Amino acid sequence: MVQSMRRLMLVWVAASAVACSDRNSATGPSGGNPAPMQTIVEVTAARVQTSPVVLEQSVAVTGGSFNDIRFRWQVPTGGEPVTGNLYILTQEYLGEASGVNPAMPGFLARSVRVEAGDYVFDSGVTLRGGTTYWFVTDRTVGFFSSQGDTDVYPGGDLYTAGLGDVFHRFYVINPSQRIDANFKLTGKVVPVQ
Repeated sequence: MVQSMRRLMLVWVAASAVACSDRNSATGPSGGNPAPMQTIVEVTAARVQTSPVVLEQSVAVTGGSFNDIRFRWQVPTGGEPVTGNLYILTQEYLGEASGVNPAMPGFLARSVRVEAGDYVFDSGVTLRGGTTYWFVTDRTVGFFSSQGDTDVYPGGDLYTAGLGDVFHRFYVINPSQRIDANFKLTGKVVPVQ
């Protein structure tokens, strides 16, 4: 009986150690990042509604690193749902809107789907703190932005490819004052190893 109790106790200790190591590991038991989703950056400035255009927004990521990335433009109620792809670049893109593709300079990732208004990226895509990224659409998006005379988010700028003709080159909107789209960037903290 004592021998059986010892074996049972050893099995329980071993199982507890495995469960604890899974909870504390970077991947956890399912292989995914067990950390909760959190907001990395969110801009909700004055609601200036703008006609659909092809967009680019630069975003400075601060703090640690993040994966399981999602990005959402704040679109008007009743407006067209977002479609197409969103690209993450490591450098500004000022080329033609028709040239938005994985061959762009600085290409990091392309969204894998749109889910409930969010562009969703492969879980392995990692954004690192202390780095600026550019999020670029390949389709037009109706969106809300800040006022033309206020830089509400000093960590980035809004670019468009022009109203009406989506094959114009990208440019910064109002370069003297800088405005920003309303957007939300979320992800999971990547544990430090």
